[in-house]
Amino acid sequence: MSKPVFITLDKEYELKFTHKVVKDFEAKTGKRLFDDIGCQSSTTNDQKLWAMLRQTEPNIKIEDVEKLVEEHSNELKIRLAIIAAINEAYTDKNPNA
Repeated sequence: MSKPVFITLDKEYELKFTHKVVKDFEAKTGKRLFDDIGCQSSTTNDQKLWAMLRQTEPNIKIEDVEKLVEEHSNELKIRLAIIAAINEAYTDKNPNA
């Protein structure tokens, strides 16, 4: 089981990276989540963060995430949190697979 990943914005949020996150992101943006993994734009990072936060905050809107990032964070912090959540999602899920 992977460890939870948290990010502190106006409060502490758990970031969950699941299959639903991928589907939500792709439905909202029309992009594949991993297509720009090497050169993420600020907009794409906000969208990925939004999809992850929706797992525990189902009513959050992309505009809410943009405001949270603007007021409580920075690009590096967001990128690192997204990467950490993705890495944890793929860590030790099934070591025999």
